[in-house]
Amino acid sequence: MELGLLNSELGRLALSSSMMQCIIGWMMLIASNVFKHGSVSLMNGLYSLLSFSALAAFILLVIRPYARNIVRTTLPYARVRELHILVIMLAVLVLGFISDFIGFTYPDAPIIMGLIVPQGPPLGTALIERVDLVASEVLLPLVFVREGFNIDWAEVKQKLSLVLMVEIIVLATFITKICANIAAAVYCKMSWKEGVLLGLMMNFRGLIDMLNFLNMTGGKLIDNATYTVLVLSTIAISAICVPLVSIYYKPLGVKNHVGRRTVQRLRSHVEVRVMTCFYDDSPIPALLEFLESISSEETGNSTKNRRVTVLPFTSIAPMKTMHQDVCSLILERSVAFVIVPFPRKDSMAELGTRDLVPLVVEQASCSVGIMVYHSTTRIMTSDSWQYHVSVLFWGGPDDREAIAIASRAACHPSVYLNVFRLRITGDASNRSQKNGNKEKSPDNEVIDELQKTNAENDRVTLEEITMGDMEQALSFIHNLGDKYNLLIVGRRQESLLMLGEDLEKWTESPELGVIGDILATDVSCKANVLIVQQHK
Repeated sequence: MELGLLNSELGRLALSSSMMQCIIGWMMLIASNVFKHGSVSLMNGLYSLLSFSALAAFILLVIRPYARNIVRTTLPYARVRELHILVIMLAVLVLGFISDFIGFTYPDAPIIMGLIVPQGPPLGTALIERVDLVASEVLLPLVFVREGFNIDWAEVKQKLSLVLMVEIIVLATFITKICANIAAAVYCKMSWKEGVLLGLMMNFRGLIDMLNFLNMTGGKLIDNATYTVLVLSTIAISAICVPLVSIYYKPLGVKNHVGRRTVQRLRSHVEVRVMTCFYDDSPIPALLEFLESISSEETGNSTKNRRVTVLPFTSIAPMKTMHQDVCSLILERSVAFVIVPFPRKDSMAELGTRDLVPLVVEQASCSVGIMVYHSTTRIMTSDSWQYHVSVLFWGGPDDREAIAIASRAACHPSVYLNVFRLRITGDASNRSQKNGNKEKSPDNEVIDELQKTNAENDRVTLEEITMGDMEQALSFIHNLGDKYNLLIVGRRQESLLMLGEDLEKWTESPELGVIGDILATDVSCKANVLIVQQHK
């Protein structure tokens, strides 16, 4: 998880394999405890087995329904009652004590509880909020201190032959895991390199293994010398495997990128594969309006709906690695345009999703749209629905991509498109024009193509506006916020390169670009804003 590989392709595979390995290992430890008690007498072994079975049955038949009832009775977006949290936490302590009292280890019962408690909101999230800080910042360091107490160098020196044998077994296990994963990878038509990386991931060791070593020492299954060798070997193997995986495994590497996936490069009759992302339901109305605008076209006196295929996908991942799911799905589905939501600060939406935006903008293998939305946007319900769209065109690849997207929307009979081609005169613009000369011809081509395609479309208008300075431009932009449903702008404007360097110092959200940040922070702007970045 620390490497951010939990939701990568190999990360999921390694996690699933490790879970199976840990479950089998845990069951073998329980079985060894039963056999250990059975070696004293048959009745002891039978008592041990029945006691643990009764404990597991209590968790499954009492605790599990109780946890599910908490989830069912808690209202959406409401907090779990403190009484329920207290009962769950006390149950963990009591069941851990009972597990240890009947001859097993104290983590056994809490592990079963952790498996049956529903993850995510409301209960799983509430437990993490209450327990995580104390557990990870206070109790976990004490566990590692306890681990260190059992390391006995004197006993290691006295049992060198045993230590050597244990080390050989550990090394053989390490190599066998890598070889077995290479063989499995080749059999499943994966590359041998992925097999090696998967083998290295399978050799990752952590807290659970350390606890197992500690429990085996407490149960007299291993002595302190063996424990010392196992702990130090675990640290050494992790110190080798973790850097190798972080260096050589790039889940979003460029090897899978095929061409430049942009809307501008697609022909008009080719399908547009659009991917939209949302964390909760607040951006859905804004996204649906935009998708509706690019999903139909006017043919003669009728409206023809383009065929739309919806493929839902749910990602359950830590927020810091969720972009990997997004970018991986972009590669898998050959997406040309991905839209990520960006709630305004004055909205009631989840602001934590903002951290996802710069990661997708940086690593996505297609063009990216950032939808700055109002949580008050409502889904259209009338046949007389009209959608007023404006594009602010300064010049550059991002603005050309914005024109290409708006051109698709202009085919909808209920969409009214107004394109403003903005120019700034004066000393500042002369400096910026030198940086934008190479884009002048492509910019003109895009505008000419827009005019040619929509020559008979009276719902599409083009206005060229020249302003004296950036202050006039900003004033013009602020006045557009209450006239349109959607404003589309490029993330980077080539003709404003020199001017933007000064404005960037004042931007609150650099991932939106200069103009996008101005529109996103304008409290008087009632329109949703789509900020477009063309894939390079």
